[in-house]
Amino acid sequence: MKIEIIGLTDVGRKRDHNEDCLLINKDLNMAIVCDGMGGHAAGEVASKITTEVINNHIVSNQMIVHEFQQKPNSENSEKLKSLVQEAVVKACGEVWYEGNHDESKKGMGTTLVMMIAAGSHAFVAHVGDSRNYLVRQGEVHQVTEDHSYVNEMVRQGVLTREQASKSPHANIITRCIGQQEFVQVDILQMELLDGDRFLLCSDGLCEYLPDEELAKIMKKEREIPRLPKIFIDYANKKGGKDNITAVVLQVGELGNQAEVDNVVRKVQALKGIPMFKHFDYKEMNKTLEIIKSEDLETGETIITEGTSGEDMFIILDGKVQVEKAGIKMAQLGSGAYFGEMSLIDKVKRSAT
Repeated sequence: MKIEIIGLTDVGRKRDHNEDCLLINKDLNMAIVCDGMGGHAAGEVASKITTEVINNHIVSNQMIVHEFQQKPNSENSEKLKSLVQEAVVKACGEVWYEGNHDESKKGMGTTLVMMIAAGSHAFVAHVGDSRNYLVRQGEVHQVTEDHSYVNEMVRQGVLTREQASKSPHANIITRCIGQQEFVQVDILQMELLDGDRFLLCSDGLCEYLPDEELAKIMKKEREIPRLPKIFIDYANKKGGKDNITAVVLQVGELGNQAEVDNVVRKVQALKGIPMFKHFDYKEMNKTLEIIKSEDLETGETIITEGTSGEDMFIILDGKVQVEKAGIKMAQLGSGAYFGEMSLIDKVKRSAT
């Protein structure tokens, strides 16, 4: 898949120096955005160390990325996720060490959002409240979930989204790189489709950018190289109270409708099942990671009564006949599902 990446960072209108840092590695289709924090220039140091350490570690082990591109199976997927986690944890340790051995940098840290496009998949990692958005078919999806105090309050039902946006605690993050020796990293794998556009950004942009405005800008501007400057100008016009970084990654040229329809059908099928219907976009992608699609011949048996199994099945196309003790019981069509009890208590199959 053709990948185009372009990024820009700006000091904003209120700060006297830029603690954001971005890195784009076009050879690996990788983008990294960090938003540093700390006294004096310490935040700038933390974000720079993080981008460099992560890039160097991935480059040194890039054969893992290439192996996944050539053979995108679950084993190589886990290897690539582990590589990303190792890189981020290594960066965290180095920032923490620097902050604990230089009094002027004590307490420094940084957020992180990064992405590697490998073949037809993307691997997204993040820590803190920098974000990754996906614009697909005109719809905006926030791929990452903020590690912040107010977001946790929203998850617990204490605050609404509107209350959270106006909270005086909106800038308190619950996870960052460098303030402890180790950090927990959220890593997500997702399918890529022609026409997908991703925006990786620091909170200097996303705090001003509602989804509808993001979709509008992405739809209006077809030229990828212009987009980061457009987003930065937008944030500065809204106040520019923080440093601003925007990286845009585009997949392919025009959307392949067959590919898009296939992914959309999977999501729609999942949302039609009670146990999945309330999943957000991130949770849905986590589920799609472990779903395998198969084409079956007419008359082929999927499961057999009395046998054991741990798979649940969802019908995307076609019809499935259900038999019990050799008697035809029902016929299931697109959107139906079966075998779900095996996910709960691993009982033997009740029908064929």
